[in-house]
Amino acid sequence: MPTVGEIFERERGVFGSVPSVTNDFVCRYCLGPVSPEFNQCFGCFRLLLNPHPVAGEDVYAPPEIQERITPATTVLNPSPWYSYLATYKRGRLEEYGPVLAALAYTYLDRHTARIADLLGGPLTQLAVVPSKRGYVFGDQPLVKALSIVQPLRDQLGHLLDYVQGSNWGRQEYHPDAFRAGPTRIAGKRIALLEDAWVTGATAVSAAGALLREGAAGVVILPLARVVNLGYLPDATHPYRQAMAAPYDPDHWPREEPE
Repeated sequence: MPTVGEIFERERGVFGSVPSVTNDFVCRYCLGPVSPEFNQCFGCFRLLLNPHPVAGEDVYAPPEIQERITPATTVLNPSPWYSYLATYKRGRLEEYGPVLAALAYTYLDRHTARIADLLGGPLTQLAVVPSKRGYVFGDQPLVKALSIVQPLRDQLGHLLDYVQGSNWGRQEYHPDAFRAGPTRIAGKRIALLEDAWVTGATAVSAAGALLREGAAGVVILPLARVVNLGYLPDATHPYRQAMAAPYDPDHWPREEPE
């Protein structure tokens, strides 16, 4: 049985690197690609900076979430890493689940102090973005994948459930789609994990629900920020070139590069 470190080193070549937020082609919020004349991508502009109708009122995503989104990797769709993320939940958990768990464990371990800085204190709980497919907590693919590594399993809590029948548009903030689960939320500093950030609406809405329920702080840590090939077809684009750099788990993209 390979160790977490051995799995990570074996697979790190498939991970796309996350460019520093200090680059003018990087969204200051989700760290995805952006036109240099803007500070944020269009998706984050809609999701984080504009009002959304919730229960008959216009609400905004919590401002404290805006710069607490830090993906561990980037992933080009299509690519081998994208295939891992797309198929681990469809019958290939045994093959690819350990890769997701090794990445999550390594990233959390290497950046413990930085995550604590964002949260205003040490991390006290891990959570996952609840599935909208009706899975109970223990059957969610990401929960199963992360639970392969005992330290992650020990920190995971059943904090939220998806409210079945909820319906909202892409790039919309809708925290009412989630209700509190059985694990206490109030006063905790939480790292909210998801496998892949596409529009971010589900993760940001879940983060808002955690704050609504009294969390002391929330960071969103997607395992991968998805970039569609059709959006960046040019391999010489600086964002694509940054993605292709050798993956360094010690790199924290919200800091000035050395």
